[in-house]
Amino acid sequence: MKESSQYVIVIRFHNDGFYTKPYNTDYINDRNNHFFYSLPFYNVEIKDLNSKNIIIDENDIIKPEINDEKWSGCFAFLNTYDKSLLEHGKALAMRKGHKKNIAFMKNTGQTVWIRNTTHWGHMSCYVSKYLKYYTEVDQQFEEYLTS
Repeated sequence: MKESSQYVIVIRFHNDGFYTKPYNTDYINDRNNHFFYSLPFYNVEIKDLNSKNIIIDENDIIKPEINDEKWSGCFAFLNTYDKSLLEHGKALAMRKGHKKNIAFMKNTGQTVWIRNTTHWGHMSCYVSKYLKYYTEVDQQFEEYLTS
């Protein structure tokens, strides 16, 4: 029997299970599960879930095009998710009453994109700033990211 530490518990609240679609899906392509996300991805490796306020380079900000299949996936949570998110008025209120799907993902070194929010809540980000290069002054400055 394999050790349980080789697996990560992933939880998805959705009646269609681990249904995946492009990150930016337009209404015409997917009328039933349409969500348009405007926040970019940050190309940074999180080795410790307690990490926060990391500074990245501007080139590590990725903005997927609409219907780009390369950026397909679904929102899921580790077993450290905040259960209060399902309450009325919170981020997952629309999923209250949906099926709770649980998967065990094997730790194979694959890339998993996560939300820029630690398990402590929306005011605690993994990545908080990026370095932007200004050619006019030939210098890099720290710029704040939105959460």
